Order: sequence, then structure tokens, then C-alpha cells
Amino acid sequence: LGRNSSSEGAIHIGNTAITLQNSEIKNSRFHGVRVTNDSLPIVFNNTFENNGSYDIRVNPNTTTNIRQNENTDILIVGASLKSNTVLPFPGSTSRYTLSGDITVPENIQYRIEPGVLIDFETSSTDISVDGTLIAEGTEEGLIQFIHTPTPAHSHGGGISLNQTSQNSRLRNVNIDRLGSES
Repeated sequence: LGRNSSSEGAIHIGNTAITLQNSEIKNSRFHGVRVTNDSLPIVFNNTFENNGSYDIRVNPNTTTNIRQNENTDILIVGASLKSNTVLPFPGSTSRYTLSGDITVPENIQYRIEPGVLIDFETSSTDISVDGTLIAEGTEEGLIQFIHTPTPAHSHGGGISLNQTSQNSRLRNVNIDRLGSES
């Protein structure tokens, strides 16, 4: 755990290993938990409530062990993946909000687990795939790529499968309100 004036989180995790389990994080001014750098905390079976911005703030390289946190809003800031990465199902009624582009470089795989919901914050927010995107939901656990409309943005960004992308798969997905606004 680290603490500094710019952490913007009740718990700021930076370059350390920690397990946060069976805990309550409530009424934080900004984020309940903020993960910086490429830490891989285990955030499991917690309750988040009434936090100022988002319950958890992460980059896409730090999401692998965020699981079974009910009704949790998780902000993913943009970044390029550094290794094969899993975006786990975070818990029922929990969602990820993508606020910046995620880039999947060549020879890197980004796997999204069944039941995950990703809300693209703006029309310029994308998942850009030069490597491999595996998004295979199930009938009971669709993967949802959506945009919740705001006055400023009626549609979210999208998913770009670029020329070097290979073996990407999207099955049992719901894509709603994504694509260019022009």
C-alpha cells in the first residue's frame, strides 16, 4: 500500500502485492481502490458503496485478479497491454468503464471472460487489436460491449481488428451503441 496526496483512492496500491478480501470500502472521496503502475493485487469478494468516482481504478494490465466484487464500478484507463492478459468477470452487477484506448500489440492475447460488461465512455474510446482478442461469452454469460448515452456522446467507440490481428474470436457478445457518431 502506498499513500500520497495524489493517490485519489481510499486505498492506493502501487508496485506492491496485496490481497484485499471480504472487506467494505465505502464513502471514499474519489476511488475506493486505485491501482497504479502494473501491480497485480487480488481484489476478491468485497463490498463497495457510495465511492466518489469509481469503486476501483486500474489500467488494463492490472485487472487479472479482480473477482467476485458485487455491484462494483471499475474504471479502466487506457494503456497498451504488456503481456497476455485476462479481463475477468468482476462479479454480478459489476461493470468496467473504458475511459481510454486499450491497445493489444502483436503477439499479445487479450481474453475477456463470459459475463463481462464493458461500457465505452466516449465515441473516441477503442480497443485496438494488433494481436488477438478472445471474447467468447456463453448463452448465460454474454460479453457486453456497450455505451451508456450521455448528452455529449450518444455512441461509444469500438473494436478495431487491425491488419496484424490474428485468430481473434467474438462469440456470444452483445454490441450496443458503439461506432462513429459522424
